[in-house]
Amino acid sequence: MSLADKAVIFDLDGTVLDTVPDLAFALNKALAAFGYPTHSQDAVKGFLGNGSFVLVRRALPEEAPDSAVATVRARFREEYEKNEVDKTTAYSGMAELLAELSSLGIKTAVVTNKDEKNAVPIIDHFFGRTVGVCRGVREDSERKPNPKVTLSVLESFGVSPENAVFVGDGFADYETAKNCGIRFVPVGYGYTDFKLLYEKSGVAPMRDVAELRAELLEIL
Repeated sequence: MSLADKAVIFDLDGTVLDTVPDLAFALNKALAAFGYPTHSQDAVKGFLGNGSFVLVRRALPEEAPDSAVATVRARFREEYEKNEVDKTTAYSGMAELLAELSSLGIKTAVVTNKDEKNAVPIIDHFFGRTVGVCRGVREDSERKPNPKVTLSVLESFGVSPENAVFVGDGFADYETAKNCGIRFVPVGYGYTDFKLLYEKSGVAPMRDVAELRAELLEIL
């Protein structure tokens, strides 16, 4: 089987990019604008993985009404669009890995719970054409672990799930891969506790991009 018949799907936040500094900055500006307590970057890491609605809900006090979630979320989105790539960085070796996969003819994509209007320019900024497709959320029903977006990307590639790998740092990524029938490769350098991700997935997470590269090339 040709490598052109295979694909690697990557999560975004905590997998290909460390986005916490910009996310935390925008979130804290939005919270402060409405008089709510702000959070450290480490705390914000724990809020991530399920999209902006859940991010804001977790950041707000438990007693905050649902109306506050909508209000703060709207402000967060405004602030984030102003500072999407100011302090965000690619994990060491990731740009080279994506370029290598592309040069081998392996199809690559990013599927994220980040809003698509944010995700696409961020991925283009850091990786350009080495990522074949970037899909974020256009409507809430598309969020991982719903397999809809991932399966549609594979269909557009002409790649079957058994010939694909899903790389991610979170539980939603694991559940997405499971729902799609795709092999899951977890990364332990992202935003989910290494031990908890291991226990959930049953697969030892990759400790860095070099280890991830070796694993993907062996699988593919």
